[in-house]
Amino acid sequence: MHFFRDNGYTNESAFIEHLFPRKSELCDGRLIRKVPGTVSPISVELAGAIIKELVYQCAFGRPNASHHAGEALALVWLCLVASRIRLPRTLKSVHDINVSAIIGNEKYSELYVPSFFGACAVRISKQLAQFLQVVAEINSKEPRTTILQTPLCDLRKPLNKVLKNLEIPSELGEITFLTFLSSPHHFGKDIRSSLIR
Repeated sequence: MHFFRDNGYTNESAFIEHLFPRKSELCDGRLIRKVPGTVSPISVELAGAIIKELVYQCAFGRPNASHHAGEALALVWLCLVASRIRLPRTLKSVHDINVSAIIGNEKYSELYVPSFFGACAVRISKQLAQFLQVVAEINSKEPRTTILQTPLCDLRKPLNKVLKNLEIPSELGEITFLTFLSSPHHFGKDIRSSLIR
């Protein structure tokens, strides 16, 4: 497996990933793929409350913390946009979306979301496109090519602070950026879709 991966098949990552998955093992002479458990979505109301609290932290938080809150808010929105495509994608690829992936014209804006099968165009509002552009244009020490500059591990801090402020019931389970890669449901704010069976 590693021989094929190391021999320059970078343009066909989806093909290689399906034939020789990174997380796999041999079982009875067969190569099986180890699929991690899916993350259960949260309700639309809870997602809205998290977004509102991130907006508040971005607007009224300490100056050094508001930048991280703004990028965490941008990542939540990028994940929600990415949740609209039904193709395999990773949180890291969403975090690393290039500034040039935001395309706008007079009628609507689009975001090219990366997946294992190439980038997919998803329509977004002009306000969201403008917000992502503003986040991408924040001054930084190094030249920027991606929308987000802050490492993923540092963006978890403002999200965890927001979750703590909202006092989300523990029975809803852990909520991370991966949660927003699944479209929010409409079953009610105190229900996690994994509890609906």
